[in-house]
Amino acid sequence: MSGKPPVRKPRAAARRSITKSAKNAAFKRRNIVRCNYCGKGLTRTQATGDHKQPVSKGGANKQKNVVVACLDCNQRKGSMPMGTFMQIIRADGTYMSKRKGHTG
Repeated sequence: MSGKPPVRKPRAAARRSITKSAKNAAFKRRNIVRCNYCGKGLTRTQATGDHKQPVSKGGANKQKNVVVACLDCNQRKGSMPMGTFMQIIRADGTYMSKRKGHTG
């Protein structure tokens, strides 16, 4: 052994969870809990909180930056900003497609 301490690789930043208060606030902003993207009706346990501006891209972990989303849409959006994802789902017909009575 050379007596030198081992070189440590920098760790990737840990993903921060959405605070309980931010998720609850997202629910309170809506009378009916629906995915903000596809319109699917959700229970509290099915709903996820999605960052409009991803934390990985400088978004805050605050109430104003969180919306309700189903797991499918949240995973599909990934680290895209909300505006980019909205353009994609409007173009492919996914936007509000699961909302009751949606025709287009």
